[in-house]
Amino acid sequence: MAAKALVPVVPTAEYGKILLRLAGDLAKRGGVLSHNTLHGRLLQIRALLAYTADTNCLSPDAMRSVAHQMEGQFWLVTPAQQCPLIRSAYLQVISLLAGSCTQGFAKRFREVVSSELDSLGPGQKARSSKLQVGSAVFHQVITHFLCKEAASLAGAERVGAVCLLLQGADVDIQSAILTWVIEGEEERSKDLEESLQLTLLENLKSVLQGRRDKEFLKLYLEALVHLCCNPPSQAQDVFHKLLGPAAACVYVLLSMVETESPGPDLLFQALSVISLLFVLGSKLRDYPLLERWCVMLERCSRSISSEVLRLAAARSLKLAGADVVQSALEASCPSLLSVAVRVMDMGIYLLQDEDPEVRREASVFASLVQHVSGAQPQDSCVFIQGNRGLVCLLRVLLEKFWGCQETFEFLLRHLPTLDLSNILTELEANKAVSLYKEDEPNVFAEPAVLSRLLLPFLLQLLDRAPASTRLCEFTQCWLKATGPSILHNLQHCKHWWSREAIAPLHMKALGCAKVHAAVTALLVKATLLAHMLDGLERTHISASEIHCTSQELRRELVLVQELLAQHGMAPTFSLDYGITDTRSSVRAV
Repeated sequence: MAAKALVPVVPTAEYGKILLRLAGDLAKRGGVLSHNTLHGRLLQIRALLAYTADTNCLSPDAMRSVAHQMEGQFWLVTPAQQCPLIRSAYLQVISLLAGSCTQGFAKRFREVVSSELDSLGPGQKARSSKLQVGSAVFHQVITHFLCKEAASLAGAERVGAVCLLLQGADVDIQSAILTWVIEGEEERSKDLEESLQLTLLENLKSVLQGRRDKEFLKLYLEALVHLCCNPPSQAQDVFHKLLGPAAACVYVLLSMVETESPGPDLLFQALSVISLLFVLGSKLRDYPLLERWCVMLERCSRSISSEVLRLAAARSLKLAGADVVQSALEASCPSLLSVAVRVMDMGIYLLQDEDPEVRREASVFASLVQHVSGAQPQDSCVFIQGNRGLVCLLRVLLEKFWGCQETFEFLLRHLPTLDLSNILTELEANKAVSLYKEDEPNVFAEPAVLSRLLLPFLLQLLDRAPASTRLCEFTQCWLKATGPSILHNLQHCKHWWSREAIAPLHMKALGCAKVHAAVTALLVKATLLAHMLDGLERTHISASEIHCTSQELRRELVLVQELLAQHGMAPTFSLDYGITDTRSSVRAV
């Protein structure tokens, strides 16, 4: 921090002079300079060089002058300098000056740092058996330097050296490479990226079997996703070389997340890799595997799950969800269509999540679904916001999956299950309000708004029910199971709001979010019920459980809405098509 504090107090025009002065004050080999002073000056040089690299405020000639001064301190990176922290600081300075150093110096420098890591290889004896403070940091800095060099200069030798280190026995060096991949500060060459992909995929099975520690496994999986997910086409060619071994890893990872307790962070990365391997390994039609994957995602996407798990579900949908939907549409297999509906249902839940990052990942999934379903030109994919993504998923379900019983069933589950009669009875009880009442699991979601948004889609699904036997049977079962309670709640609502003697309670109800959600859900369900009755009457099928006609129910609905409007609660419904403008019913995310 103290070294970085120097940056804002030095005028930009003085940077070159200050750097030359600091470099000139460094101790020569055999000279006398305290450890802290030497380390501090190196950190100051590094801080100034890092700023000049970002702002490009130093001329090439000035950079070469500084590099020449620093080349004279070459001993600071050799074993002659016994402090690993000073060696690390000098290495970081040279890394920032790499483009300005002479070729001869660069070659000697690389030989020294490479030999340092070679001494840690299998069968090699380390130079010092004594544990030194900062040695792990020094090895990490060397590793990052070699990775950066391989990324910028490429070349089979440099790329191969990094991949060999990744396969080595030293966990600290492996972790350093994985961390460098994840942070992704430097642009990687295509050769390095593909070689790292191949190395990670080749060794994935042995890493999973070894399970040395959870932190390393998490890093390994995260780096694999980082390399392979964007763009996936690069990883596709690599994956075909390892189709058998890497595909077997899906089973190992699924077993791990199902039977063990890996912790939320490791579970996040494991699910991401499983989703990635599904796409790369063409496992999108393996129903048993997809079913297990889908069950895990449903468990993670619940609103009561932690943010990390919900984000894991959203990330997995982004990686593989759209491909699952596309594969189901191409195969037209009932079991795969069912999984695709469940996947999009999860997307609807996650698009309403209270965490912005979860909603962002889910909106990418919705954009990709819109693309693969043919709603966009095949050569482009427009990424949409969460509010548009919600409507997009509903449209795809209506247009492509209307014949699945699960579509209507899952959309109904999004309607609040609140019992209006019970809520109004609780209001009349006039109980004391608790200051410590627990919040809902998801305070961002607006059930009343979603209910109004769903109505037009549910009505159109009902219109198509006669063409699908399973959907027709399910709607009739729903009518028999819920119709009487809907009529009862509608009558209770009409009676309660007609009582003029309880005006204070009416005001209390207007301020209760549960009442608004329950009233909206009741009106939506009653509208659906009227639509179902209308369809049954046209086919001369009687509904013995419902003691009214569709016309009588519609008149009752109009009366209830007028009554609610008189008291300031007026959801605007069209009894034929639901909300007149679905776009105005979606909350901006």
